[in-house]
Order: sequence, then structure tokens, then C-alpha cells
Amino acid sequence: MTVVLHGDVSSGRPADYIQFIARAAVEVGATAVAMARPGYTIDDRQSSGTATRDQSRGDRFLAPEIDSIATAIKNLKAHHKAGCVVLIGHSRGALILGVLLRRAAPLADVAVLISCPCYVQDWRASRGGDDMSDAQSPYMYIDRIPTRARVYALTGEKDRNTLPRCAEAYVAGAVKRGIAATFILAPGAGHGMRGLKKQPHLLDAVRAATRGQ
Repeated sequence: MTVVLHGDVSSGRPADYIQFIARAAVEVGATAVAMARPGYTIDDRQSSGTATRDQSRGDRFLAPEIDSIATAIKNLKAHHKAGCVVLIGHSRGALILGVLLRRAAPLADVAVLISCPCYVQDWRASRGGDDMSDAQSPYMYIDRIPTRARVYALTGEKDRNTLPRCAEAYVAGAVKRGIAATFILAPGAGHGMRGLKKQPHLLDAVRAATRGQ
């Protein structure tokens, strides 16, 4: 089973843009779910709760929303009797899934983290913001990622939001821990999916993760 999680979609539009990733997973034989985070809409269906983009800065990146998503994925896993779970996230969706890889272990076997602010404090500093010391961050869980996990982290070469170094440092730490982790730099792509979806690297990673390669 593959679960795809979107970013904050600051434009206010539905988060439909992740559906093509779910379809790519289906094409290689997976049961796939494009999951709407609390308060967001996908395919005209809205999730309950308050969207992150509408929350105050101090209420973001905290455990309750992350744990609610973990519960939803656990329920899907049980419903579909899934033997293997692949998590694919973009931007803050990648951050959430990167945290869940350990916080909710052994929930998932593989994670594909796209444009991930994997080291939140460094990411905030790069954007001139406060360090958000209470924020959940994938980087803080590196030492406790299950060693059987497989991780792909893909960032656009021209991403000026979540700089490539955020994911690259995360992958380096995971590899040091003994995790099978791969950093992929998408040439010419920025932070948004419009440029990333034109890159073969993205769907190659999705297919490899879904096939268990």
C-alpha cells in the first residue's frame, strides 16, 4: 500500500496535484491513497480539521497533527491488510512522513521524501525565521529509524525553499546509521511539483519504492 501526502498548498487550492503520484503507484501494482491532511481538500472531498496554512506559526510542526495522520495510515493498513507500506510526501507532507518513519514505527517500510525540510531548524534559519525549537523534524529521529527501512529523498536543484542541503544532510545521517538511504538531485527543478513532475527521477523513485527496490 502506498500513501501520498501533500504540502501546505499556500495558494489555497485543493491538493489534487499529488494524485498523479498515486496513479503511478497503482500502475506498478500498489493500492494507493492520495491522503488529504486535516483541513485540506482532494477531489472535492475535504478532511476535517484546520489546514496548516491557516494555523498560527506556533501551532505548526507539532505532534498532534502528525499523530492523527499516523492513526489514519494505521487504519488504512489494517483495512487493506497491507504487508508493505510505502509513504510518499511532498514538502511539509514529506516532513510529516519522515517523522512518522520512526515516531510511528513499524508503520512503514519505505519513504520517498520530496522537497523535504528534513532538518527544520536549518530550514527555518535559511529562510530568516525563528528556529522553532519545539517543532518535530525528521532529522531528530535519525538515530531511531528502523534499520530495515528504505529512504529516498528527492529535491530540485533550484529549490530555494527547502534547499537541497536539508535532505542531503538527512540522508547522510541516515546512511551513517546504517539505513539504505539515497539522495536524488532533480536537475533544473524547483520546489513545486510543476517542475519536479517533468523529471524522470521523481517517478523512477516512486516506482522503485513501490516495487521494493
